[in-house]
Amino acid sequence: MFKFLFVTLLSGFYFIAAQAQAQAQDQAQAQAQISSCDISRVHALASLNELPVGVQGLLGRSLKGVSGIADMNEKFNPSDVIWDPAIPMRRLVNGAASDTCIRMTVEHGGRGYYTEQLEFHLTVHGWVKVAEIHG
Repeated sequence: MFKFLFVTLLSGFYFIAAQAQAQAQDQAQAQAQISSCDISRVHALASLNELPVGVQGLLGRSLKGVSGIADMNEKFNPSDVIWDPAIPMRRLVNGAASDTCIRMTVEHGGRGYYTEQLEFHLTVHGWVKVAEIHG
């Protein structure tokens, strides 16, 4: 009985150590991909339509109404009063993009109007949001 318990306990420790090692490798790989962002070839964004489909999806570009996002200079609802439910509560202010990273400013309407800085990086798993800073 003691031998069985000892082997089971040892197996559990081995499994936990193997999981921790795999997570550390995944984090190191993700960090290497994030730090590989080349901002030397950045161009200014003129429209949400210039963004990759994956980033547009993360932003909710295809969503209609208040859940969507308006392009630069398009109508959006900056207040907490929804006069037109077809108009989004968010709008792209500006941004810059390269082949591997995108940075942008988005304004959010509502009672607590604010802007946020978003950053997306291209990884082996596709585009991921790596930063969201409320301003």
